[in-house]
Amino acid sequence: LCQAALADWENPPELRGELIRLARATGNWDELELVDREVLGARMEPEAQLQVLMEMARVAQVEREDAEGAEAIFQEALGVDPAHQPSLEALRDLYEQTGQSAKMVSILRLQADFATEIEDRIAVLYHMGAIQQGELEARADAVDTYEQIIAADPTERDAYRQLEGV
Repeated sequence: LCQAALADWENPPELRGELIRLARATGNWDELELVDREVLGARMEPEAQLQVLMEMARVAQVEREDAEGAEAIFQEALGVDPAHQPSLEALRDLYEQTGQSAKMVSILRLQADFATEIEDRIAVLYHMGAIQQGELEARADAVDTYEQIIAADPTERDAYRQLEGV
């Protein structure tokens, strides 16, 4: 199975669908993961690695209902590319769904660091500040976050109001 997957990797969507169908039918998700790991070993380009890892994470999260496994694979993808937005977004969503606010803030911090547009950075910082101020009750961290917003755009009046409320 591994050799067939590697030989036919030029047409991954069709092959992937067949492998997932077989894993569903047999309940052998571990074999699919072995195939994916073999493919990862053969595909050294970061984009190809990220493609395989995202598929693996989807299988873990959706097919296997394994949030911890998906988290580990998304983290592995960030090891390939720390700015990989799909992995950052998936982890943010996962942490939000599972109520892991501290981990969510760490992902939001990365998203803010890698944001290419100032508006995106500010939106992420507002989200981060709200979690720090509310769920985490980390007032000093929230103050720092709102100050980052003001440093990025001194005309952000909401950031001043949030600082007053901290």
